[in-house]
Amino acid sequence: MLKKQIQKKAGLYHYSLFIILIVVVGISSGWDFKFDSKSDKINIDLKLIREIFPEANNWIETNENVFKVLSPNDTTGMGILVSKNHGYGGRVPLFIGMKGDTIIKIQLLANNETTEFMEYIKQDKLLSKWEGMNINKVSYAEVDAVSGATESSIAIIRGVRQGAAQYLKEEKTQLKRDISSIAKDSLFLLVILLSIFMSHVNSIKKYRWIYLVIVFLVIGIYTGKVLSVKLLYGWLTNGIAWRTNWQSTTLLIMALTMPLFDKAKFYCNYLCPMGAFQELINKISPAKKRNINLKSSPLSLSEIYLALILISLVLGFKIELSYLEPFMVFIIKVAGAVLFAFASVIAIMSLFFNKPWCAFCPTGCLINKVHNK
Repeated sequence: MLKKQIQKKAGLYHYSLFIILIVVVGISSGWDFKFDSKSDKINIDLKLIREIFPEANNWIETNENVFKVLSPNDTTGMGILVSKNHGYGGRVPLFIGMKGDTIIKIQLLANNETTEFMEYIKQDKLLSKWEGMNINKVSYAEVDAVSGATESSIAIIRGVRQGAAQYLKEEKTQLKRDISSIAKDSLFLLVILLSIFMSHVNSIKKYRWIYLVIVFLVIGIYTGKVLSVKLLYGWLTNGIAWRTNWQSTTLLIMALTMPLFDKAKFYCNYLCPMGAFQELINKISPAKKRNINLKSSPLSLSEIYLALILISLVLGFKIELSYLEPFMVFIIKVAGAVLFAFASVIAIMSLFFNKPWCAFCPTGCLINKVHNK
């Protein structure tokens, strides 16, 4: 009888969680559900214009997202709005200011990227690398992505090139693929194939520790492609930019489809670098491991944590979702002391508990509840 009551309460939680999730998505996206990468119109105002052209008093949109900036005396310059380039958390809009055919400043507009990534990019002075450049040379200019904030910086580089192509009425140029990016993508795909092989072939289970090291190094440290509440929330509210972030999209597809083939919690057990990190520590620790749970409770810690996050978003609290999970620690150049302390606590707990973070992980909870596992 008690077991049935607990199951009933847990089922009520799952329905409530689904309703809350729908409300969060609705409020955040203005009840305009977007399942592609199309962007909403970004409003241009005089305050934005004057950040690049202090003497401006008006502007005219001459073509779509191309603006003539006016001053009391004459035309001051031109502005190009770029709004369809996507980074890790959603679109990364830019406003490119020009005098004649020369770029004088590029303004980064409001976006959903993690604050640390964008600050790191500003410190690298990525935006200023185009200042003084003729707009005709943008497509051919060699501008490298910022190591440690690769996805966000690539979104900016791609955006500047898109803006130049739009202004010149040319076809949009693609980013050149170097040996490093090809190697990174190849290793990522290799790990994906290896994960399927590892999950189906029992004879290689004894080599699992080697596989865990590979996942930690490739998925975590080398590519930094980790599913998180921050990423999923950005996709739900801004659309999935699968062309520019096909790796994370692949991870999500694997996470949602593999349980259909009787591979429950596939992402958590095979592709999550934080899960691999904890399991490796579990293996080397001689201490007896215990599980973290709430005995006789219908809800797990991860369900409670996820519900608190979603309720906070519904109530309008502005929270940086990347701080609520330790995954950004894999981006070593960007992660701060707090995140390293966060990961250190998880490492210490892993000496005595079975994968302790997994008991709290809201991302794992959200993914696994799709299959009610």
